[in-house]
Amino acid sequence: MRKCVLPILVLASTLALSGSAPAVEIWQLEPGGTITLALDDDQLDSRGLSLVNPRHTVVPDGSRTAYLDGPFYSFRSASDLDVRFETEAGRFQNFVGDEHARVSVVGGATFQTHHTMTRAALEPAFLYDFSVEIDPPSESPIFARILSADPNLRAPLEIHSTGIRFDHETGDFLVRMGDVRISEEWARAMNQPYLAGQVIGTAEMDFHATLIEGVVRSVELEDPQGTGQGSTLDVRLAQLYGMTSFGREGAFPNGENAFSSATTSCNVGDVRVAWHAPMQEEHPFIGMAIFRETDGILEMIGASDIKHGFFALSSSQCNSCNDPTGGDSLGVNCSDTYSAGNNASQHYLAPRNEVNPFTATWERCGSHFDGTNNDCNRSHGGSNHSSNLTHRIRVFDSDLNVPGASFSHEGAYYVAADDNFANNVGWAPFTAINWTGSSWSFSQSGITPNPGPRIRTWGDMQHEVTVPDDGEIWLATKVIDNGDGTWHYEYAAYNERSDRAIHSFSVPTGSATLTNVGFHDVDQDGGNDWTVTTAGGVTTWTTDDFATDPDAHALRYQTMFNFRFDADAPSMNGTATGLIFKPGSGSTLEMNTRVPDTGTTSALVGSEAYEDFVLSSNDPNPFSNRTKLSFSLARDTDVTLSVVDVAGRTVDVLHRGLANAGVTSVDWDGRDSSGSRVASGVYFFRLESSDRTATIKGTFLH
Repeated sequence: MRKCVLPILVLASTLALSGSAPAVEIWQLEPGGTITLALDDDQLDSRGLSLVNPRHTVVPDGSRTAYLDGPFYSFRSASDLDVRFETEAGRFQNFVGDEHARVSVVGGATFQTHHTMTRAALEPAFLYDFSVEIDPPSESPIFARILSADPNLRAPLEIHSTGIRFDHETGDFLVRMGDVRISEEWARAMNQPYLAGQVIGTAEMDFHATLIEGVVRSVELEDPQGTGQGSTLDVRLAQLYGMTSFGREGAFPNGENAFSSATTSCNVGDVRVAWHAPMQEEHPFIGMAIFRETDGILEMIGASDIKHGFFALSSSQCNSCNDPTGGDSLGVNCSDTYSAGNNASQHYLAPRNEVNPFTATWERCGSHFDGTNNDCNRSHGGSNHSSNLTHRIRVFDSDLNVPGASFSHEGAYYVAADDNFANNVGWAPFTAINWTGSSWSFSQSGITPNPGPRIRTWGDMQHEVTVPDDGEIWLATKVIDNGDGTWHYEYAAYNERSDRAIHSFSVPTGSATLTNVGFHDVDQDGGNDWTVTTAGGVTTWTTDDFATDPDAHALRYQTMFNFRFDADAPSMNGTATGLIFKPGSGSTLEMNTRVPDTGTTSALVGSEAYEDFVLSSNDPNPFSNRTKLSFSLARDTDVTLSVVDVAGRTVDVLHRGLANAGVTSVDWDGRDSSGSRVASGVYFFRLESSDRTATIKGTFLH
């Protein structure tokens, strides 16, 4: 590994005791620092709050607040500030002395409150000469608490999803764009527990620190970045949480809502990841979506435009961050959190069609941010958006107000040259969702997402296919016996990261009689629904091709469409066909699925019969001792049949090598490759050849 010689400040006492130079420093925050709250009036009103009689003590820094949603309230720290912290090799480690750092400020305001449903006036909350209690570094999304002088309301507000950025060269101690959220304590005091965790704005802190203990020595240190030595670029979605409302239009229950959630990314590779702000092109992109499952049917009900990353923290939510940066890259083993408010910022959200999800590339010239001047410089922010809904996750009341439904959200990072996209996407279920009288609130257990896209764990059968020279498309299938001699067929097609997309989806239905033929997308706009036709025993949904309309309503990335019908025939293995939207290598995708068994469907499947590559559902399922799997091939083929857990790790390999034409059956006894019994849960059985993959899922119970 490359070596470098750095001037390091070390504690004299430590040197005297050990005779070594462990690069330790003690710093102290100087009085006169600033805490700025950007409190959104719409957010306040939807939570039953209004701010009155504010007493500012600092004029907000326009260079810092240009890309925050106001109004802004800035306060100066008190003169008796006594906060010290320790650094090692120039990196922030922890606070010295008390477990928490306490920063008192001068100024404040009164929060008038009312009940969001009854509109009854409640006791106001006084926040004059408040203090901010900053937690030591941890994996918790809570960064700090805003404390009042009222003994009956100790901590009405919390700051979430941000971190400390300490610049060793300048002594700047900075906190950027943390969510200001209502605490559980205040929500209970207002008799509105569903308000706990709801965002009302963002918080930033600007302080300068002075070295108070240490001596300068030259110490030879290993370069933790390993520039020129590493070869793996790998960003992982490590945390997904904090879904909250950011405005709405229309009266309940016929309105539409804007939402956003917090995401934490970790650099688990061995090279830094470029994280420049627009208008520089080398930065990651973030997409968000919401799903609903009703009566066993999964549908996407909301999706955001694309978030442009612009600054990387150097936090330690995943590993110890020993490679901090100035924000223009994410250091090795370091993490970066974008709060829900940050991800909702309309200054950094832009149309999805400008980003290629497979290459994770974008061109600034002529882009959304380029604005009207079209001179490759940023001339568009976000303050001129006329609607709170623009660019954010948009969901209709009618899609949320569904008794008995379950909901989940998904986050995805798109990073150029990422070596392992599989860990860039994840999803998490909500434990509760409530209408408060003015907005929707969400609850979630935990902050660690399930790996992979949401569709990966839904349905009787899932099949992932790769568009040539491009990204992945998933097809999940579920067949439900209606109990009246008909079966409901539900096909959910999800574009994970294919730029080329698809514009047509076909299922062989043979001579079956079809009813309730339908299509579902995310926007509730019947004018762009795909047209459905049935001819020659094949049912096809389609929109315009690329040559006809490059902006057609194709199935684009991080989007899911549903295709459905009822048929008077039970199901059998079959193949669905998708037509690729954008020009390039190949034009057709074949996807393993279930189709009506009318005795003729197998002869109606694309260019080859499905028996060329079939992985049948395991039996029994669920199972507690042993389950049987069968796959069929039209010709002798080298294949691998493996068991994979929900994290994507291979548990066992049941077959590897040549398999004869026809049907092959194998058993799995619920043990891993070492012979140990696996834990109860969902597992995936994956059949792979050189050019095809089929996946089904099973549930193992002890």
